[in-house]
Amino acid sequence: MKFVVDQCVPAEVTALLRQRGHDVDLDDELDLGPLNDEHVLAYAAAKQAAVVTTNADFVGVARRRQWAGVVHLGSDLHALDAMERALAWLARHPLPDGRVLRVPRRAAVAVMTPLPW
Repeated sequence: MKFVVDQCVPAEVTALLRQRGHDVDLDDELDLGPLNDEHVLAYAAAKQAAVVTTNADFVGVARRRQWAGVVHLGSDLHALDAMERALAWLARHPLPDGRVLRVPRRAAVAVMTPLPW
């Protein structure tokens, strides 16, 4: 899979994705000028990549825009474990375009519905 990793995600998550052979871009290494959440989503959509983030504000933007898939790992403290769970889920299910995969610490992984506004 292709992923764009948000700057708030711990480096161990990026290392895990690369170790597993995934195509990974880091949003803070992109030469696109100042980036906001919408820029990152648009870049990911153009690359047909999913954004990986721990930022709850990013999730709201993603659910409204619905441009690219997003994997929301919840807190930074458990991001590596959450990414492992997300990869296991993604191995069995496609992430629908423009949807957010929520990976909480203890609850089940779930696809969030888009926001109407």
